[in-house]
Amino acid sequence: LAEEIRGALLNKKEGFTDAATFADWTKDYIAKAAGEGIVTGNPDGSFNAAGNATRAEAAVIIKRFRDLLNQPVRRLEAGEYHPVYDAPIFEIDLQQKIMDAYNAGQSSISLEKGAYRVTAEGNVHLQLTGMKNFVIEGNGSTLLCQTPSGGGLSVTDCDNLTIKDFNIDYEPLTMWQARVTAVKPDDLCLEIEIPLGYRIYEEDRRGFSDEIHTQVYKADGSSSLTVPSNQVNNFSKIEKIGNRKYRLKNARMTQIGIEPGDILAGGNRNSTKTCVSVGDSKECKFINMGAWGGSVGLGIKGGYGAHLFDNFRVEPGPRPLGAIEDRVMSSIADAAHINYMHIGPTIQNSRFAGAGDDGFNCYGAFSRVAEVKKDTELIVALSANSKNYIFEGDELRFYSPEGTYLSSATIEKMTAMPDDYRPAANLGEDMGVSTFTPAGYVTVKLSAAVKDLVPAGWITNASRNCNGFVIRNTTYENIRPRGILVKGSDGLVEGNTIRNCAGGGILLSPEFNWMESDYVRNVTVRNNTIDSCGYGGFASIRLEGYNGWDNENILIEGNTIRNSFQEDMKLTYARGVTVKNNTIEEPHANVKGSTASISIDKVDGAVLSGNVWKSSRTEVRVSDDTKNIQK
Repeated sequence: LAEEIRGALLNKKEGFTDAATFADWTKDYIAKAAGEGIVTGNPDGSFNAAGNATRAEAAVIIKRFRDLLNQPVRRLEAGEYHPVYDAPIFEIDLQQKIMDAYNAGQSSISLEKGAYRVTAEGNVHLQLTGMKNFVIEGNGSTLLCQTPSGGGLSVTDCDNLTIKDFNIDYEPLTMWQARVTAVKPDDLCLEIEIPLGYRIYEEDRRGFSDEIHTQVYKADGSSSLTVPSNQVNNFSKIEKIGNRKYRLKNARMTQIGIEPGDILAGGNRNSTKTCVSVGDSKECKFINMGAWGGSVGLGIKGGYGAHLFDNFRVEPGPRPLGAIEDRVMSSIADAAHINYMHIGPTIQNSRFAGAGDDGFNCYGAFSRVAEVKKDTELIVALSANSKNYIFEGDELRFYSPEGTYLSSATIEKMTAMPDDYRPAANLGEDMGVSTFTPAGYVTVKLSAAVKDLVPAGWITNASRNCNGFVIRNTTYENIRPRGILVKGSDGLVEGNTIRNCAGGGILLSPEFNWMESDYVRNVTVRNNTIDSCGYGGFASIRLEGYNGWDNENILIEGNTIRNSFQEDMKLTYARGVTVKNNTIEEPHANVKGSTASISIDKVDGAVLSGNVWKSSRTEVRVSDDTKNIQK
């Protein structure tokens, strides 16, 4: 009861005449309970902490506490102490305060520690634009976003901006969560109860709509169940059946092993925005920061890049005011969604947990060949993703319509085509792309000839693919699909811990169906620990491609893999793969599918050496399509 009182009540205090006799550990609990009228003391003003309560007194205390739980939590006012963030509440124009310091020529600003309550202007709560060589010392402050549909912190067109010791959270939250109280698979029905401190259906109808992204966590919140992508938006009707109690109908996720006591969490990814976004910026630093909530936890797009994230945390965040249960979900979609930069980020000593989609996802964009003028000149159909991230001087890579690599060349000149231009070739219905809708066309003159180029061929921009990324000493856990998903090159994945990720621990692969490039080249995966990953039916470490053997020069070294639900490694469509000095321990007791430890298919040039199996499963399965293997 005392633990619930501390979690559920506000920070009021009231004294008793014998307060000096209270044990230190009881004082805060007694003060909070008295401040809410749960206990009133004796007529003489004493509390008699060492005395015994009668059954009647205990019954009254419990009744008063339960009545309190059914009351809405009082909104704290400006100037009051906020117990969740251990700081006073400030309601000031934080953006203006920061910009005033910058425009005055200061090199830095040090904020007073506080919970800065801000309402979004436009689509974002705090917009920092065009800042160079400036430091913001947050001193443990929190940007407390008041508009769930708005982005949190947005950094745009900045150069060498540093932000330290600063967190971003939402009030109210962008996500809801509930305890599962009943599961009826035959009726595709779930019953849930929303705990105190979390938004109910009547407060967030769109958050419970059929557009939501939902995740299921085990009863203690320690791991997530895999929700197949066709069941993410997974119930069509909700009806109230009691106080904070609801029935979800046509809930397809009843088929994946949900049990009473599990936690359901979700939100509408289309009705909120990114918690921390960085756009078209260069060499910025984000140190000791938390991003709690939003559609995406951390979004980085475009520009030179080369940003540093050190002790950056996309995680469920602190327990909300008035809540008696911890949060389990950090972001509705990806924890970190990173694209179109010249140089990828360095992420180190950080934590990404509880995401509704991938923990880390970096990529570029596919375009397509609309028309071939000659082998050094063509018309390019730009996708919605690529149209703003292609420039003269960029290096392009060219592939056949089936995804086989042809060659590379640099853009010497680029000219926009007339708005009414339309190609003769069909640019969709292959490589998993049901339709390709061009967002514009440009004529491109190349630095070198590209042989065998035909309409509907694929194009990637090697200069805007987040190459040179580093992911080091970071934890990824309790994530619905992949812990780390890489589509860039010349990168390092080192010393990380990846656990309880349904779609596997690490995946290196393009995704044509999402129009996200490229094949992976010159990447090292070293000294990572992958634990209990792939329970959605995937290997712990995967290297995948399509028709071409175009992943190249991959080193997988010194990793420890344990409790795999599928293969420990699955390696396909690549040239030059080295797998050495890895330690492979026993698979999970509920291992699914393949009995092989390592599966190799369509690989040209694989070296396996020094790997150690502390496992009863030791088979290395090599397909007939693999050649030049040494083991």
